[in-house]
Amino acid sequence: MDIHKPKPWHGAREFLKEYVIIVVGVLTALAAEQGVEWLHWQEKVRQGEVQERKELSQVYAWASERTRVEKCLDTRLKTMTQALLAGDGAWTPLPAMGPRDGDTAVLLAPMRPWSDGVWRSLSADGTATHLSQPRWLLYSRTYAILEPARERNRQELVEVAALSVLQYPTVLSRPERNALVERIGQEQARNRMIAVDSRLLMQDIQQAGPVDLMRTKNLPQESITMKACAVLGLPT
Repeated sequence: MDIHKPKPWHGAREFLKEYVIIVVGVLTALAAEQGVEWLHWQEKVRQGEVQERKELSQVYAWASERTRVEKCLDTRLKTMTQALLAGDGAWTPLPAMGPRDGDTAVLLAPMRPWSDGVWRSLSADGTATHLSQPRWLLYSRTYAILEPARERNRQELVEVAALSVLQYPTVLSRPERNALVERIGQEQARNRMIAVDSRLLMQDIQQAGPVDLMRTKNLPQESITMKACAVLGLPT
């Protein structure tokens, strides 16, 4: 069996020629590998932004709902305060909030999850780091605004539960009425802050790209709070 031994180099010129061939081959392989990886991340980014559009379109609808019910809830809270301060003793419930065909409550505020699952996923798997810097900054700012809005909405749920005593005829002392008025004042401030957060969210989401407005257009038919405001003739 013939064994082909590598030919010895004859001079520096031949050595440099072989060296260049090897280096070019290695660099070509590395460039090809990096090109494949770049294409992979570009596709991940494209798919991620498609999912972002869906998530942020939903957030946009929830934010729009909060801006549209801000006056309604504020008016309702002011009415509750005036009724509590009107006197002591027996409490006569105000007309309940609720759609004509659904559950009612003394205060019916929207309870939304303010989802950020897509952004968390893109950040966890590294896709977010391959966005352009302006896009990354825009998304980061948007979700930074979303977080306090979600927390205030969670606190609102607790507050609404505490105010549910006003749904029923009862007897309230002056200290009890004052304590409830204080809680209502806190809820008024929270309602305004959620509306402020919502307006900022809507601005950023519009900057991020086209928004699917179908959910927003359907809010008057789908939002329980908006229906309740309409039933009581409260402003929206």
